Amino acid sequence: ATRAQDDKYLSTSSSYTIEIKYAEVPQYNVSTPNYTDNSGTAWYSYEKDSDKFVVTPAEGWEINKTNSLGQVKDAQGKDAWKSSLTEENEGIYKKYTVAFRNKETKEITKLIDIGNYAIDKTNPNPKKVKFKFNPVNDGKLEKFINKLSFGLFFNEKIDVTVTASDESKASSGIKSIKLFKYNYNENGSVKSIDEVLLDPKSQDVSTGTAKFSIDPKFVGVLKAEVIDNVGRSS
Repeated sequence: ATRAQDDKYLSTSSSYTIEIKYAEVPQYNVSTPNYTDNSGTAWYSYEKDSDKFVVTPAEGWEINKTNSLGQVKDAQGKDAWKSSLTEENEGIYKKYTVAFRNKETKEITKLIDIGNYAIDKTNPNPKKVKFKFNPVNDGKLEKFINKLSFGLFFNEKIDVTVTASDESKASSGIKSIKLFKYNYNENGSVKSIDEVLLDPKSQDVSTGTAKFSIDPKFVGVLKAEVIDNVGRSS
């Protein structure tokens, strides 16, 4: 054989078609949120274990945030495939994707989008709560409110507007504002505590404002409770 003839056997090429098949996605459960907003985002408060965002696959399956082949390690160097998956950091998680792996066969599913989730661990800021007093009848406010050493005295009907805000990395927003009257005796001790009824039409949740009316002859202190949409309050 000549050199030219030998070269015919020194090189060759082949092509293959590789078909990747994923395992069927198993049934899975997502923990019940504290609140779901108009966009469909599920919110969690993390005040109790039952308030945490947890995804749990069916028995015999594991879960991970990646479907990479091979041994996948977590931050501690352990197998990243777990019996359930959760998030601990406050924030908004859009288009949250996970994959599942069969414990026995090690077959892996494709990444699937299980929705938008958010974690709000921050109570409404009490320092942001403000009170504004307005007399129902015309006149100067000073004429109707007297400051006592232990509280206030209203000798006329007063409208009280409370404003608040829910500020955090992931804010679920204000759900409601409540106002309480701490009625005092003449010696400055608390006689009773009454919640001031709110006219639903006077509350603008989008701006965190609520308006209340205090009847004349009130002696004591007013305190507000602000509740956000995941149930955290201050």
